[in-house]
This record gives sequence, C-alpha cells and structure tokens, in this order.
Amino acid sequence: MESPLDKQMAGIKDKADLLRFVGNLSEDIEGVLLVKNPETARVSVRHMGPITLPRALWYAEVYKQWLISQ
Repeated sequence: MESPLDKQMAGIKDKADLLRFVGNLSEDIEGVLLVKNPETARVSVRHMGPITLPRALWYAEVYKQWLISQ
C-alpha cells in the first residue's frame, strides 16, 4: 500500500513539481537531495534537516537495496 508521501513523490515530473514538493515538506524532514547537471556531469548535494553522515549513508544503502530489488 502506497503512503501519501510515496504518492506525492510519484507526482514529481519536472522541476516545478520538485520545487513544490520540497516546499511542502514539514520542517522536521531529513534527507539528501542529489541533482546531476547533464551539461557538466557534476552532482550537487543538498542536506535537508538535521541529517548526519551515518544516517545519510544508511539512506544511500537503503536506496541501493531498493534499486536492486526492482
């Protein structure tokens, strides 16, 4: 069963949707946002909330496992 947050994330199709989504997040959210510039191949990182490095690495591992399971 999909959560309301999953449904919101599924609605992100372009930059405007992403900005609206991020703008509507609660103040206590934590996470990492990665964005790659196709012209320079550079990746920008934005830490959101009081996230620590161990927690960010844990999220990256969870995402990796999710990708493998797809």
